Amino acid sequence: MKRHFPALRGFAIILVVVNHAIHMANIARQEAGMTGIDPLSQMILMILSALGFMAVPIFLFLSGSFFAYAAQGNPPSLPLKIIRKNLTVVVWPYVIWSLGFYLLLFIGHRQVFSLFEYVKHLLVGYPFNFVPLIIFFMVVSPLLLWFSNKVGWLAALGLIASYQVLLILIVFPNSHGLTLPGWSRWLAPPVLAQTLADWGIYFPLGMLYALNMKKTTPWLERLRWPLLVIAIGGYIATLLHGVDIWNAPLVRHIFPFAAVLLLPLIPRYAIYQARWFEYVGKYAYGLYLTHLIVIDVLLLFITEVWPAALQYTLILAPILFGFGLYIPLLAMMFIAKTPARKSYQCLFG
Repeated sequence: MKRHFPALRGFAIILVVVNHAIHMANIARQEAGMTGIDPLSQMILMILSALGFMAVPIFLFLSGSFFAYAAQGNPPSLPLKIIRKNLTVVVWPYVIWSLGFYLLLFIGHRQVFSLFEYVKHLLVGYPFNFVPLIIFFMVVSPLLLWFSNKVGWLAALGLIASYQVLLILIVFPNSHGLTLPGWSRWLAPPVLAQTLADWGIYFPLGMLYALNMKKTTPWLERLRWPLLVIAIGGYIATLLHGVDIWNAPLVRHIFPFAAVLLLPLIPRYAIYQARWFEYVGKYAYGLYLTHLIVIDVLLLFITEVWPAALQYTLILAPILFGFGLYIPLLAMMFIAKTPARKSYQCLFG
């Protein structure tokens, strides 16, 4: 495992909390009827929020890489007991905090769903949309390894990438000028169609990279500068699309891919405050599942006590970020040091 990967996990969860703090601050402002925001604040928030497009790809790439280290044998395979253990760590916290979020929607927003809708939300991952995808990849990881052993890891990645491109064309029909035949919708799987269209390549990419690190790293070194140009150029194009200067809806799928391919090339010493990011990264899954609840509770409180504050999004978003990051961190640290630590894994993974 690359020494800097734990720090990158912390960086990814920071991006998630930043993105959600900005997004939820904007929603709260709009729901309060405050539609105006000055152009400078809007641009600053958009620059920060767009970085969030990289967060889940980084998570999935790192998850695939970590999962690969459990593979045994030559050719590598994954024992079922390892898959079961990882599924337990992921599934129970996901169910618990999803139910907690639905309870908050009922108490704070008076939103009630039918039993069928609650089950559907859990299956598709509302609001934690990447969790069902990572569960899916954990389940099919033995098949993925078997397939890559049969056809070669490059061919396997090429086929997965091609399928993701097809899903992008099916799931986002208004983002391109192509007209696909009606039967093509049957090629999109239920439940996971959109998340696979957004992020289908990243877990397999991380897994197969980790298993073939010595072969792939020299290639990535030679492609360093083209990948950097694509990542930066795609990010700028995404911003231009966001302000309606350039119509380029598909670039949000491109620049995170180039950025993720650059991750293995980052030396640990180049990461500012690497130890702090590593520390945050240890709590990444628990943070992911709890920060939305903390942010929403704070917004409900502000709406009741000082609703005028909602118009100052550029000030409010950092406050939401701080609470969304540090309240869950402190709670997890506290629980880990009390008798309740026996339930820690069930609650936070």
